[in-house]
Amino acid sequence: MMKTMVRVLGLTALPLLAAVCSSDHEPATLPLPVVARGGGLSAFVTAEGYTVELAELRVALGDLQFTVGGETHAGLLRDARRALVREAFAHPGHYAGGEVTGQLAGAFIIDAFAPGEVALGTATLLEGDYHGANFTFRAASTEDGLAADDPLLGHTALMAGTASRAGAAYTFHAVLDIDAGTQMVGAPFTLALRAGAGATLALAVLAVDPSTEGDSLLDGVDFAALDPDGNHVVEILPGDAAHNIIRRTLQVHDHWWVDVR
Repeated sequence: MMKTMVRVLGLTALPLLAAVCSSDHEPATLPLPVVARGGGLSAFVTAEGYTVELAELRVALGDLQFTVGGETHAGLLRDARRALVREAFAHPGHYAGGEVTGQLAGAFIIDAFAPGEVALGTATLLEGDYHGANFTFRAASTEDGLAADDPLLGHTALMAGTASRAGAAYTFHAVLDIDAGTQMVGAPFTLALRAGAGATLALAVLAVDPSTEGDSLLDGVDFAALDPDGNHVVEILPGDAAHNIIRRTLQVHDHWWVDVR
């Protein structure tokens, strides 16, 4: 996977960026509420043919960033532009490597099964044409308001559910660690933000890539092979090969999305 460089501009440089890229006036600064979308995730089928029904998916992250420009930004050759257009169709709204002109600093727990939506705070964005969102992974702590016996404490994510194939059902529980500061870059986020406009930004984790690729969060995991005792209970822990597969997948922009309402 190619690593994408992201430049974070100081506040004094942001007006210059927007003036160069979009217009000749100083851009407005707009506050927009940000929420985490809950409500659960639909069942999905992995590349190995398992039908998965998740019951829990929580992820600790922080410092949301919103970006303008990106891969199609500033002076690319025509052929390169055409290639990037094709990639955009494969990954709707994905423009990695843009300039950061909006942010919501802080530490958050994203719970895909929380009822409804959970307010994360108010982001500050300069007006502009947004095409991506970034954030950093971290370990959950007691400062997140978690109970002392919460299994998420000290870890980045928890995932639990059942995986079924050929009449056999496996109950699984995965504890995931991602190095603190690791960044997810380029989640699809499309918004033409102008002075006076209002919108709510809803961050969501996705079990299946919405593009034509259709990759799932658990592709590459063979639950039957993880159950040598035949008790149909699978525990995935840091250091396991399956843990490393899921960890890498969770970091990919394909499984994150920012809706605009």
